[in-house]
Amino acid sequence: MIIKKLELKNFRSYKEEEIEFPLGKILFEGDVGSGKSSILYAIEFALFGLGEMSGDMLMRVGEEETYVKLIFEVNGKEYSVFRSLIRKDKGTMQKEGWISYDGRRHFLSSTEMRKKILDILNFKESVKTKSSSFIYRYAVFTPQEEMKEILRMRSEDRLQTLRKAFGIEDYKIAKENAKLVLDEIRSKIKFLEGEIADLEKLLFEKNEKRKRLENIKLEVENLENERSSVSDKLEKIKSEIENLEKVYDEISKIEVQIPLLEKEIKEKKNIVIEKENENKRLNEEIISIERELEEYKSIDVININENELREKIFENMKNKEEAIKKISEIRLIIKNFENLLERGICPTCGRVVDPEEFKEKIISEKKKEEDISKEYENIKKEEKILNELREKLIQYEKISKRIEDLRKRMKENKEKISSNDIKISETEREIKELEKEIQEKRILVEKNKELYKKIEEKNKEKTNIEKYLEEIISKISSLKGNLKTLEEILSEIETQINEKMRKKEEKERLEEYV
Repeated sequence: MIIKKLELKNFRSYKEEEIEFPLGKILFEGDVGSGKSSILYAIEFALFGLGEMSGDMLMRVGEEETYVKLIFEVNGKEYSVFRSLIRKDKGTMQKEGWISYDGRRHFLSSTEMRKKILDILNFKESVKTKSSSFIYRYAVFTPQEEMKEILRMRSEDRLQTLRKAFGIEDYKIAKENAKLVLDEIRSKIKFLEGEIADLEKLLFEKNEKRKRLENIKLEVENLENERSSVSDKLEKIKSEIENLEKVYDEISKIEVQIPLLEKEIKEKKNIVIEKENENKRLNEEIISIERELEEYKSIDVININENELREKIFENMKNKEEAIKKISEIRLIIKNFENLLERGICPTCGRVVDPEEFKEKIISEKKKEEDISKEYENIKKEEKILNELREKLIQYEKISKRIEDLRKRMKENKEKISSNDIKISETEREIKELEKEIQEKRILVEKNKELYKKIEEKNKEKTNIEKYLEEIISKISSLKGNLKTLEEILSEIETQINEKMRKKEEKERLEEYV
């Protein structure tokens, strides 16, 4: 057992502590009351529980709960054990603890934990929780008070205590029993000599049976090889018959296929006629389209698109509105000048109006009105031209769309005619192939009678092979039955030999003690 680590909380003089134990010899050094014995008490409590110890003695003064956790290793396997105490009204008592190993934690009662620890350490001691571990208390750690008790004992009692601690009390009994055992061994040797008297005879019988067994196995092996060869031959002829029958069945179906192929030829000829009639109709439609397209060649091309025309119309409307606005503004100015001229005095500044000055201004504004009016008339003329152009563009686009549709339909018709021509050519080729196939099938039908005779011959050969194969299988089955019986007998002999050899070895082993 190797102790690796000890964790303490509220244990005697320790508030909270973790102690790791290095490999090798360890010396606890310290003043009286520094906690050296507490460590050993903690290890004892973790492993074996309270035993004869008092919980109050282990719990730190003023605390309500304490625990100890010990990590140790036995035979290369690591264990963790945890025990705790809690203070109650009636005193201090142990709580449920746990032992962890193989990656699992097992919660156990105090009794279960003590039993498990004793099994792990291989201590042959009582599992009672109220008794201390005798081995630990007197072979590992003996408190000073109990050491004094041992020293005060009579020599016989002290010797008995040490025998229990170190497990040597059985040696005295062993010596007394040795003589009885020796007499028993001699008696056992004589008995075993009688048991193995026929061992040589059984070994000879085993060798004879083994030879017979090998001969039967060899005979079975030869028959198995023969069966395999005959089976292969049978499978080969079955495959030949199957292939011949497939050919025969296929040819037998040909007579039914011939009328179907003739019907298919008729249907394909109808397809050729249908496609030729469709091509005739499409060609007539193409001629009609070409005539209509010829009529549209005289249409004048309008080199303006709808967006450009829309922008020009919008700009014309804008110019028209600006001209109307300017004319209205000028007429308002003229009216204001005429009013001032009629009053003679400016209502804003009170100055006397100069008639000549305002007459000149009125003439100037009327000249502007006349110029803008002429510009307005030009805008109206342009508006009329643009509207007429828009009507022509609409008509031109309709005609262009019609031309586009006609050209598209003419293209589609030509593509359809081309497709029909290809279809007619392919169908005519298929008709020729079908006519050739019908001719070939009629020749095959005549050959099917000879094939039937060949199948009959192969079936007779297959029947003979199957009969021979059944005879081989029957022989193999009989030999295997003999083989199984012989193996059972041999197994029984080997069992007897093994038992007698075991007894012989036991006799020889016992003779070493005599």
